[in-house]
Amino acid sequence: FSFLADKPLYVCNYRKDKSAGMGEDERMDELKLAVRCGATLVDVPGDTYAPDPMELTKDASAIDRQMKLVDEFHAMGAEVLMSSHVNKFLPEAEVVELALEQQRRGADIAKFVTWSGTEDELHANLQTIRALKRELKIPFLFLSGGPWCKMHRQFGPFLGVCMWLCVDEYQGPAYRAQPLLKAMRAVRDNLDLVPFRA
Repeated sequence: FSFLADKPLYVCNYRKDKSAGMGEDERMDELKLAVRCGATLVDVPGDTYAPDPMELTKDASAIDRQMKLVDEFHAMGAEVLMSSHVNKFLPEAEVVELALEQQRRGADIAKFVTWSGTEDELHANLQTIRALKRELKIPFLFLSGGPWCKMHRQFGPFLGVCMWLCVDEYQGPAYRAQPLLKAMRAVRDNLDLVPFRA
């Protein structure tokens, strides 16, 4: 972490990653260790303490524990991103509802990953960004997977998504839906989106 100097650091520790054999408390303890080592933003899945296919539990006891956990991270000086990897297309109203619930639980950033399986779903996801900008009081990271997801990931931040998630290079089976960092930097630096006024 020290090599980042004063740069912010976003850390996640998902069940599906190397921590698959860990309990929920152990995974969250590793995130706390990451904060003590300098992480500035931690990813708390929306189904922490009660796994759910939508990664946003409705279990009241788990939600209460999540909110206390968010308070703990805040007390440690970290920000919390709450994530829900839905991995299926959702209509605008459902995406907004999901994000508002993450916001209610105390997240500093709402994150959700849906699906862009068709060109129509891609266009609907891009349109949903406008609704999220209107409804949320916190930043959001709205991504999608699927064959039509790349434009959503590349252009979402120009429309209101709070950041790009990029990879430095494609190695082996690296997820190619993530844009390359150098490519997105070039696009960001050269795309002029200022409204034209004659």
